[in-house]
Parts: sequence; structure tokens; C-alpha cells
Amino acid sequence: MSERVRARRHHRSAQSTGWAVSPETCALFTPIVLAVVLMPLGMGGRHPVGQLFLSCAAVAAAGAWLFRSYHANDAGWQFSILDVLFAAGIAIAGIQVIPISAGLIKSIWPHLSTLLPCWTDGSWTLGQWSTLSLTPGETFVGIGIFVAQIILVGCIFQSIRSSQDIERILLVIAVATGLMAALGVVQYLTSNGNYLWFYEFAFNDTRSIVKGTFSNRNHYASFLAIGAGSLVWWTFKPNPTKQDSNTSSQESSRSSGRRRRPLGTQIASGIPAEHRLAIGLVALGVTTFAALLSLSRGGTMSLAVVGLVTTGMLLKTKRITPKVAGGFLTVILLLGTALTIHGMDRVNRRLDTIWPYLVHIFSE
Repeated sequence: MSERVRARRHHRSAQSTGWAVSPETCALFTPIVLAVVLMPLGMGGRHPVGQLFLSCAAVAAAGAWLFRSYHANDAGWQFSILDVLFAAGIAIAGIQVIPISAGLIKSIWPHLSTLLPCWTDGSWTLGQWSTLSLTPGETFVGIGIFVAQIILVGCIFQSIRSSQDIERILLVIAVATGLMAALGVVQYLTSNGNYLWFYEFAFNDTRSIVKGTFSNRNHYASFLAIGAGSLVWWTFKPNPTKQDSNTSSQESSRSSGRRRRPLGTQIASGIPAEHRLAIGLVALGVTTFAALLSLSRGGTMSLAVVGLVTTGMLLKTKRITPKVAGGFLTVILLLGTALTIHGMDRVNRRLDTIWPYLVHIFSE
């Protein structure tokens, strides 16, 4: 009897270890969830709560990098093109708040006197303006946010050890995109004017357009357009074979110096391909519906580019099967029906202004 109990416990532990999450994976997941899932809930990161989540994500990302470097016995920072971009961004931001002479400011910005007449030459002045930024306090806040973003992105980039890590990141982004799209639609259909039904934001409400937890509809639509690529990947990614799992595990072992279980592959393969296709197409339909009802021209154009690239890649890889085509057709019909009920006229009027808007931009 005791042997049977031990056998059952051993079987259960063997099953549970297949779904267990290693400390390294938790360390990598935590900052991504904070930055991609929780931070957008703080008015798209513009509210102090959103900035707090960003700061926590940066600290967690730095901790994840230190944790992985300690266990891999490799504390080096690999130089990449990201470091050049980070340095360039800090330099551009720093130039705006460094005090410079009034003559140099006048040569760079000759029209400053019309904006700040009391801080330039005149009959009486409050002083001499000494920075290129008109709001140096807000610029310093922006620099702090940018530094947090540098730490977040840089440490996550340095913490990536295998393709499984990249797949985990894409999975979190896909989930966050689908949830934000669904939240925006549900909030729009059941809106009482407040964000998340309880937070009242000055001079802004959630009744007129879909904007989720973002104060700016363009930011909301851009968030959906950026995350749509991860949704497409998750929807159409093939189920990994046993050989792919072994290869991925060997690559992870070589990069970290020890053998690890392919957790990301096991978890991702838990959903059958047919169910994943259906869920993904529905999520893409909801994302498109939310982006269109946001009435954001830039977001709509970005999502259209995502659709064109996705269609081209599916055609090139011969992934458009009758089942996929039927799913696409069903989603398009449901999307058209939903738009007919909720705001097709407003969407058409907004889309009609895209071409004059582009002409106006390029003519200036």
C-alpha cells in the first residue's frame, strides 16, 4: 500500500514539475507584468500610480538581471545598439535642461521672446531664461521616466537567455493587449463616464470613444497596434514538436551553463492549436473593434499596416488554410455587424479625414 502511495506521489510530482515555474522565469516575468499589464492601468502610465508601476518594474528588472547574472556566474553587460540609443536619448534630454547663455539660446531659438517676453530682453524682465526647455520641471520628470525605461528595457534585454524567454515576453504582451482591448470595449458599452467605473478624470470621460484606461485615444490605439503583432504570433504559431523542445532546451542549457526544463514550451502547448486559433482570432477582432472605435487615425493606420504584413506573411508561409480563412471571414462579419450597431458612421467620417490629414502633414 505504501509503495502505491509513493508511486502516486511521484507521478503527481512529475506532472507538477512540468508546469512549475523556475525562479529565473519568475524574475523575468515580474517586471514585464508590471510594465505591460499593470502600468497601463494607471492612465496609460501618465498617472502617478502608473509611474510607480514603471519604477517598480525597473527595479524588478534590475533585480532579475542581477539574479540571473549571479546564477550564471556572468555579471558582464553586453554592449548593444540599445546602449547607443539610450545614451543619445539622455544626451538630448540633458541638453534641454543644462543652463546656457542667453545669446546661445537666442541664436538657437530666435522666437523665444514672443513666448517668454518677461524672461528675455525688454523694458522690464523677470530674469534671463537659461534652458532650451520651457518647462524644465516637467523635463526633469520626463528624464526620470526615461531612465526607468532604460533600466527596464536594458536589464530585460540582458536577462534574455533563449528563444523561450522571448516567447514568454511575447505571450505576456499578447495577453495584455487582448485584456486592454476587451476592457476598453466593455467599459465603453457599460460606461458611467469614469475610468474603470470609479475614477473621474478632469475634462475626460469614457462615454464618447473607446480608450480603455488611457487618457489619450491615440496612446490607447497605439498600445493595441503594438501588441497586435504578439497576438498574431500566438494565434498562428505552430505547436512545437518534441524535437523542437529538446533543441530549445539544449540552447537554453548552453546559454545558462546548466540544463533547464523547457517550461515555456510545455505551458504554451497546453492549448490545442484549434482552440488557440479561435481564441486568437476573437482577440484580434476585439482589438480591431476597439482601435476603430477609438477614432484614432494614427492607430488605425498602424493596425492596417499590421494586417497587411500579417496577411503577406501568412500567404508566404502558406498558413492560410480553409479553417483559417473561415475564421477570418467569421471575425470580419462579426466585426462589421458590431460596427454597424455601434458607430459605423463615426468611424467612416473619421477615416475619411485620414488622406487630408496626411496631405496637411507633408505639405507643412
